[in-house]
Amino acid sequence: MNTPKAATREYNLYCYCYQRDWLDNHLQKAEKGIRFIDPHYKEQFTIPDGDKIRITLSSGEHYDRECRYIDDYHLEVGDNLYHICEFAERMEQNGNTVIPLRSSLPEQCYVYLPTSNEIGIIQKGETGYYKTDLTDGVPGEMKELADSMNHKLGVTKGQAEAMKTGSMFGWKVPAADPKNYDENGKPVKPKRNKDYER
Repeated sequence: MNTPKAATREYNLYCYCYQRDWLDNHLQKAEKGIRFIDPHYKEQFTIPDGDKIRITLSSGEHYDRECRYIDDYHLEVGDNLYHICEFAERMEQNGNTVIPLRSSLPEQCYVYLPTSNEIGIIQKGETGYYKTDLTDGVPGEMKELADSMNHKLGVTKGQAEAMKTGSMFGWKVPAADPKNYDENGKPVKPKRNKDYER
């Protein structure tokens, strides 16, 4: 028996309805980013809406989750909705640590290490660096080589400095965010977020 052609048609048109003023207002608020705090409401770091975090369990196992802004006190982590304090309390109770995986950072970059006069590779979200066979050159030329290799990867000097800081001092610190560097990789004074000041 032949199936009528009409029965095999596919429909790919979907219609979503939004109240434009509400949506515009929500998107404007979301631009402030998502706050992560400790259980005592001390701010740890902020990430843009849609960025990821890495949750490391006490066993050392980790998983990455995308986060979405709901409002100033609520966020979505993966498929779960939390109050920001509830999330902080759960992480502390379970012995988990949380770091930002900023989309403004590359997955990896090269870094010149003057103390050992070598070039290493840094991976986003990881502590320390991976060794390369690029060692014992002229210091000034070694730094230029690292900058050149980063340039080929599309990594800016600010991103490289932020990656270096994150790998050494932790990914939560403001200096691990490339927005806190100028085009030459020099630190700039971070702007205070007045929206969250009480």
